[in-house]
Amino acid sequence: MSVALSPDDRWLATGSWTGQVLVWDTKNSAKPVRELPSGRAFVAFSPDGKWLVTGGPRDYRFWLVGSWQAAMVLPRQHETEGPGLLAFSKDSRMLAIAHSSQNVRLIDPDSGKEIATLSAPDPQVILDLCFSHDGSLLAAATAQARSRGVEPATAAGRGGSACMKRRRRWSARWR
Repeated sequence: MSVALSPDDRWLATGSWTGQVLVWDTKNSAKPVRELPSGRAFVAFSPDGKWLVTGGPRDYRFWLVGSWQAAMVLPRQHETEGPGLLAFSKDSRMLAIAHSSQNVRLIDPDSGKEIATLSAPDPQVILDLCFSHDGSLLAAATAQARSRGVEPATAAGRGGSACMKRRRRWSARWR
């Protein structure tokens, strides 16, 4: 199950393992205002309040907050059993998505364009993604209880794909 609250606290989105993504109006929560077709999904609102993104087994879907109109669909590399991990930078200018179980893509959420693709040097299943508060670091937790970090600005400057280097600390930085 995944839950996200819009930055203005108006909307609540829930994703469940049963395959429903529901949107609730927090001022009138008697019943959901919208059910979005996404399958089992993780959900996240952009910090600027423009987007709700659902990460399902097959794709990532972008919904305009308020009207709930479908905007973009970004397919995942391989259909997986689980929902798609996602994390927004605090300024809403970058979205990290688990394109596959072992690769992360950095996306411009307004255009859908890829900024960079990140791959671990020793393939590990990615379990969680999180940007630092200032957006200078993206952390990816793996199944082997390791964490990797990447500086998104550096990755974007390299173009194409990039690798995350492992370090012993949770705050590892990629250079």
